[in-house]
Amino acid sequence: MASVPLRWLISRWGDQLFGDEFPMPMTSERLATFDSDDHDRRLHDGVFWEVEDVLGALEEAIAIARQLLVANTIARARSMRVQRPLTDQWELMRRAHPDGISENPETGERTGMDLVATFRHIQFEIYTHIFNIQRSKMALGISPVVRLPNAGYHTVAGWDSGLPEFGAAVADLSRI
Repeated sequence: MASVPLRWLISRWGDQLFGDEFPMPMTSERLATFDSDDHDRRLHDGVFWEVEDVLGALEEAIAIARQLLVANTIARARSMRVQRPLTDQWELMRRAHPDGISENPETGERTGMDLVATFRHIQFEIYTHIFNIQRSKMALGISPVVRLPNAGYHTVAGWDSGLPEFGAAVADLSRI
């Protein structure tokens, strides 16, 4: 989850938000540990293995997101756009957004996303990751502690959001 904000705010939005400069204290080398094809959209396992390192990465991502929220008005955030690829997953995900999604002027596909929708996307991604962690815990017979709001991609019709039977995976693990 710590890589999601930086992959979006720097990798996709960086040219519009930061120009050629990285937000402090981020460097291109540091960003590579957050956003690398070698690690499939997750933090670099060799750098972020300990819980403290992962929490530190999350704090870095939150600090940069906070800087952007302070530095940009809603009007400016609504006026900016990035394009994302049109995929079946995006067709499903965009239904969760009440606004901020627009047509690509070149293709007519609804692949444009303003900065407000991007922050909502980050929030929905985090909620959905937490939801999936809770599903895993339930399958292991561990009660979720946090009640999630009724928001996130997992709430969209068509998303795999089924809940396992409580403790269903325990029997499977005992056979290992």
